[in-house]
Amino acid sequence: MKDRARVVIIGAGIVGASTAYHLAQSGCTDVLVVDQGPLFDTGGSTSHAPGGVFQLNYSKTMTEFARYSTQLYSGLESDGLPA
Repeated sequence: MKDRARVVIIGAGIVGASTAYHLAQSGCTDVLVVDQGPLFDTGGSTSHAPGGVFQLNYSKTMTEFARYSTQLYSGLESDGLPA
């Protein structure tokens, strides 16, 4: 494991993984993600969620976020990545 990086993300859940992904997509590749335990294959969902995305929501912002998420997951899946 690396002992230093420009960006260190603590936690490999959905927020940490998303942050690392979006940083890499924007060109920041010196990123280290650390987590407290082993990272088991969860089938694409966190341990607290069934892996579903509700596209209709109580606010316009959350609906747009859900739409972005489903488009991102579809793209990852079509690229052969776990989503």
